[in-house]
Amino acid sequence: MGRGLSSRRWFAPLVAFTVVLAIVAAATGVIGYFARQSDELRFDSYVEDVAARIQRQVDQHLALVEGSAALFHVFDAVPTRQQFEEYVTRLDLPHRYPGLAALGFAERSDPGGPPREAIARFGPDFAVRPPQGADIAYPIVLLQPTSEANAAAIGLNVFSEPNRRAAME
Repeated sequence: MGRGLSSRRWFAPLVAFTVVLAIVAAATGVIGYFARQSDELRFDSYVEDVAARIQRQVDQHLALVEGSAALFHVFDAVPTRQQFEEYVTRLDLPHRYPGLAALGFAERSDPGGPPREAIARFGPDFAVRPPQGADIAYPIVLLQPTSEANAAAIGLNVFSEPNRRAAME
């Protein structure tokens, strides 16, 4: 009888311990579930915010390209280097268009020679790089802001590289 009493004496605390342990395990699972849900919601919100910022920047840059095309259309001519430089300076690219390194214009050149406007601007030494084949070329003839790297890009045929050609098309 003494043995039965001693095992009964531990039965109630053991049951209580098991119940408390089950409650703690369930609470831990619920807390973990809600923490994961909260993390997922925060992540989704962050991704949506980043996607919206990227879309705003793309829209802003497209508006810049469309505005520049409108400028060329209104004047029905390619602006001079000085006019284009003033236009780009007034746009304040570094502050209004962060991430945009330069704004330029590539002029169509039919097979057989550089564009007339480029020869008029840069003289007879203007060369399309890489050398133009039987295909149409689009060499860069205006590029602002002025820098060594941008000056070196004058004459570059943007149709000569597949990625740039796709972007131009």
